[in-house]
Amino acid sequence: MTRYDQYDVLDDQPKPLGDRRFIGVNMRLDPALLPPGYVAEAVNMRFRNGVAETRKGYTVLPWINKIVDGNTQPWGEVHGAGVFSDPFTLQEYIVIAADGAAHYTQPGNAPQTLTLAGGETITGEVNFTQAFDVLVMHRGTASATLQMPRIAEGFALVEQTVSGNGTYPIPNATHSLFLQNRLFIPNDNDEVG
Repeated sequence: MTRYDQYDVLDDQPKPLGDRRFIGVNMRLDPALLPPGYVAEAVNMRFRNGVAETRKGYTVLPWINKIVDGNTQPWGEVHGAGVFSDPFTLQEYIVIAADGAAHYTQPGNAPQTLTLAGGETITGEVNFTQAFDVLVMHRGTASATLQMPRIAEGFALVEQTVSGNGTYPIPNATHSLFLQNRLFIPNDNDEVG
């Protein structure tokens, strides 16, 4: 009796059809010359753990976008964004300057509007710097610098007067750097305040 499902010693072992695992895409080589695990072309695919899978899309996070009548909407004009770590409550907030105002949010919470010092609005680019327990908002050389000590208080003008110990008011600026207990602010392109 002859069995046809067995291979003889002289027969070649069967070769697997296709690749056992996928590594990635190589569009430079001729497809016939590709090493195992590579494909010549892939659209909207990820290659993870040896598996080629369709890449999922993106999701709009409602807590980082504006909510209008219960619907998630994009911000109109974003002026800047930063992070405020409140050392007293140990909470971290994302602060967004957008559409002429300032807002704060946390993952899973809808954005809330922060108060700004009497009549102040945000019209241009904004940069945030955290200095200890205060978040400083720089609004350019034409607008006063604002500070926020607590989320509940919102932003207020920085009130500082010249004193005999070398303290000067914070100049209007586009940005700053907090380093070794000091806030360094570029002033007139050749000075640091």
